[in-house]
Amino acid sequence: PFAIFFLWYLATLESFPLTTKCTTGALLTLVGDYFAQWVEFKRSDEQQQQEQMHECNSMLQIIISILSIRGKYDSRRGWATALETFLLSSPLQHYAFDYFESILPVESGSELYRSFAALVHVCLDCILLDGIFVASTILVCGVLEGHSLTNYVLPNLKHNYRAAFRAALLTNVSFAPVEFLSFRFLPLPLRVLSVNTVDLVWDGVVSYTSHGGAMVEKATA
Repeated sequence: PFAIFFLWYLATLESFPLTTKCTTGALLTLVGDYFAQWVEFKRSDEQQQQEQMHECNSMLQIIISILSIRGKYDSRRGWATALETFLLSSPLQHYAFDYFESILPVESGSELYRSFAALVHVCLDCILLDGIFVASTILVCGVLEGHSLTNYVLPNLKHNYRAAFRAALLTNVSFAPVEFLSFRFLPLPLRVLSVNTVDLVWDGVVSYTSHGGAMVEKATA
């Protein structure tokens, strides 16, 4: 079944590259944001969660209790992050990767040159593109979530951008070898998918840090 799905995905990627990448990125962002909200929930009331764990009678109930955030999931926030990825981040990543390949191709030249080109692509993705993505996540998601642009979104950008970008950069450093191998050995159409899969953790980290501005809204209300 997995092989059939993978072949279908490759065929869809070849026929509709941009739409496929955007849809994949949006779905992975939903998962990443759920992870961020899960961490926030788990940190909010540890004592109550431990009591709920003791009430579980089976391994399945324990697993469900661990993964659940018990009605605290903010679906508007989740869909806002997914929509931002679908409309902005994934298309920008798609065209940026094409542009990187056009000015510094990884798929031609000597082995040393191709490795150098892949390293440059990784640096541009981790520093240039992610700097843009962090800002767009805070700005676009804040607006889509219904927050005030002047009272919340812009103060949140000012308050949390550096922390969110620093967290994103540290996450990228942790996964830099994987990204390097992706840029070095994968064909161009699969690079966005590979990076998006790695960014599953990145999305969770950025969503968590970029939503630390609730205090800003309260302070400026």
